[in-house]
Amino acid sequence: MRTFLGFYGGKAIFLDHRLWVQAVDLTKHASTAGLDVVQPERYLLIPQEVIGNSNDVDGVVTGGGTVVFSKGRGIGGCEKLVRLAIPR
Repeated sequence: MRTFLGFYGGKAIFLDHRLWVQAVDLTKHASTAGLDVVQPERYLLIPQEVIGNSNDVDGVVTGGGTVVFSKGRGIGGCEKLVRLAIPR
């Protein structure tokens, strides 16, 4: 995992090292003994130009389940904005 983005609908949302937004359904894995291999769901490949060259990834999961990445001057005055709706 490169960056943890947040929680939504029982899912932990994160960006992996290959820049894929992925989610793990915590409700499915809450009762296991921790020995199972968890396969995250893949949603979207984020282009490198959105992330930039720094390790500071400005991504967040909103209360409505949308993953938002901004590049530039922040979400209010961003140069680029990527939105992804995560299904429940």
